[in-house]
Amino acid sequence: MAHGEIFTVATDRGEPQRVSATPWKEQQPRWSADGKWIAFVSDRTGREELFISDELGKNPKQLTTVDCDKSGLLWTADSESLLWSGSDHKLHKVEIESGAEQVLATGEAGNIADVQLSPDGKWLSYTSQDKRLRAHVWIKELSTGLEHIITNDAFQVSTGAKWAPDGKRLFFLGGVSVPGVAQLGWGNAMQVFAAAFQPVEKDPGNRDINTEAQADLKEPAVPGPGRGAHGDASATPPVQVKIDWDGLTRRITQLTRQAGSVTSIVPSPDGRMIVMSSFGDGLLVMNEDGSGITRLNTAAEGGRGGGRGGFGGGAEPQWTKDSRSVYYIAGGGLYNLAVTPPPSDTSAAAAVGAGRAGRGAAAAAAAAAAGTAATGAQPRRVNFTLRMEFDTVAEQRQVFAEAWRVMKNRFYDPQMHGVNWSAARDKYESLLPHVADLEELHNLIMEMIGELNASHTGITGGNRIPGENAIDRVQTRYPGFDLVPDPSGFYKISTIYRNGPADHEYMRLATGNFVLAVNDYEITPGENYWKLFNVLPGGKFEFVVNSKPTHDGAWTVSVEPITSAAFVDLQYAQWVEDKRQMVARLTDGTLGYLHIRAMDEPSLRRFETDLLANQDKKGLIIDERFNSGGGIDQELLELLNQRVAYQRTRGRDSVEIVRPGRTYLGPMVVLQNERSASDAEMFPDGFRRLGLGKIIGMPTYGAVIGTGAFTLLDGSSIRTPGAGIYTATGENMENFGVPPDILVDNTPADFLAGHDRQIEKAIEVLNGGK
Repeated sequence: MAHGEIFTVATDRGEPQRVSATPWKEQQPRWSADGKWIAFVSDRTGREELFISDELGKNPKQLTTVDCDKSGLLWTADSESLLWSGSDHKLHKVEIESGAEQVLATGEAGNIADVQLSPDGKWLSYTSQDKRLRAHVWIKELSTGLEHIITNDAFQVSTGAKWAPDGKRLFFLGGVSVPGVAQLGWGNAMQVFAAAFQPVEKDPGNRDINTEAQADLKEPAVPGPGRGAHGDASATPPVQVKIDWDGLTRRITQLTRQAGSVTSIVPSPDGRMIVMSSFGDGLLVMNEDGSGITRLNTAAEGGRGGGRGGFGGGAEPQWTKDSRSVYYIAGGGLYNLAVTPPPSDTSAAAAVGAGRAGRGAAAAAAAAAAGTAATGAQPRRVNFTLRMEFDTVAEQRQVFAEAWRVMKNRFYDPQMHGVNWSAARDKYESLLPHVADLEELHNLIMEMIGELNASHTGITGGNRIPGENAIDRVQTRYPGFDLVPDPSGFYKISTIYRNGPADHEYMRLATGNFVLAVNDYEITPGENYWKLFNVLPGGKFEFVVNSKPTHDGAWTVSVEPITSAAFVDLQYAQWVEDKRQMVARLTDGTLGYLHIRAMDEPSLRRFETDLLANQDKKGLIIDERFNSGGGIDQELLELLNQRVAYQRTRGRDSVEIVRPGRTYLGPMVVLQNERSASDAEMFPDGFRRLGLGKIIGMPTYGAVIGTGAFTLLDGSSIRTPGAGIYTATGENMENFGVPPDILVDNTPADFLAGHDRQIEKAIEVLNGGK
């Protein structure tokens, strides 16, 4: 698929054949089992519908007329029906010839995902969320409609199930998490599990090899299909899946204990191997019993392909029918990689033999899973060239229509904040003929979205031709210090930022030094010296510096500049240190201060460190001004809500330590302002409702929605608010800023005078004032 069009490519010669040719968006192509048809989703009717076509793109046929987004296309084994998941939380089935439709399952709280049919086509597995938004794997018997959840004490959530080709087991991913809009970084990595459908009569981790003699006498493994066993395939009896539900929970075993989370699993057609993708380890292969985990070599010649951190693709890798290799996507290219069956690893197998992971299992599995360098042959890139023409006007119509439809189907409020969304489309669509370029198109779409009066929206990017390289733009770089004009007629250094590129003794720079020239260009007050900081990546600055406003005795300093993002980090660290010192100066060091920069995991780690550093203070100012949000309000409040010292520990001839230790037990206040947004509004609201202290400052921004993003045909990214946030008493927090308990503003005059009225009021409150 390229730029909304579907192609087939001959894997041995790389010859492309175009399947679709419309200005609309075709996606999710799926071959039928008999190879006669390609199913895909297209929005050529104005909304997403299912179509089928032959590989030459002749006579496409529309299969559905259902007003919802569609995903997860799956052919039945007889190629006579298609299954698909809708944004209506239903799993649908449609027959190719008759068009008859059937709903096979309905999600309780979200869309049905990971739909798979058993090898005999009589059972269905899928993932569905419960009322707590926890994902679970279910199995449904199609003839009876009976459904069973796959559960075990070893995991709380499960997903991504795949059937073993022989129909005797189900492989899936399991882990622990706390779902929710404002919860990050909690839970363990997803790992691979297997559920055996029939009672197990032998320990699957026992290889019956207890001595060297037994190892020498071990018979070689019988080659499976595609490995030299070229017998009569018709002699293989058809698969019949039989499930004994009694005791199935006890027959669930954990196959991996990777350091990184496993994101997908695909069993080989011969059933001997499983290829899996994992964060941090890229593409891996293991035997079907979990032994012999090996990292595959996905680094192609010339540096293309994936590295250790991942194979760079979005879709799951796909096995060839003979189980000899896999196809995968990396960096926009299609690759084929030969896969050799990994060696049997008894230590890994022993670690996964028990469903509850017996003593020593974790260490053994960790040792087995700890990969070294990737092994095996390099991947082969399937080279091909696609030639397309782009109708800019038609594409603008498609992008506009897609943006409208995406917001219609994904906006958290089905009533669209009371806006007639169809009328809004008609209103702004009439202006499309007058749109000249991408910027105007985006402005038009954002004007339409603006009718919703909702935050966390917008559209950015786009207009990139497939395969086009990004422009290497000139960027402004920063030397790590500030300059101010001096009456002498030169600039001088006013601030050297701590831990920046200029903050080293060997730089021979100090506050008050005069900067006479940059890269042999003399600068004087009134000149725009910033244009001299515009350099390509890798350039250095050469400054002529002196302790006096003259060239006599000057010296040259070479500085490796930093990016704007890195400079902002230095400015932020300086601002926080200034506020910390202000509090210490105004309170003789009795009160503590910390700032929460964002509601993300690095800020959480910083918060925990700062909390420990302030435990001996008699009061604490928690500053979250200028915080644009994220998702750690629950973690922060869990720490702060521990308000009672329940024990004390004391070593011999030592001091007492209070438990709990990872909290602050004294009086606290929170500072907020009009630039505190999103999750930085949920935090102070929770702080107040838990009775932890006063909120001081200005009402917050009033932008509180759980948002996501969706990529449109031209590469534009549109933000899609998908979850509303409500107070404990039911008020929608969107468009209503959190009011402070004590209203205090910082005026421009306060800034110029070096005052921070909000910090001063916080100190007053913590010292017993009102």
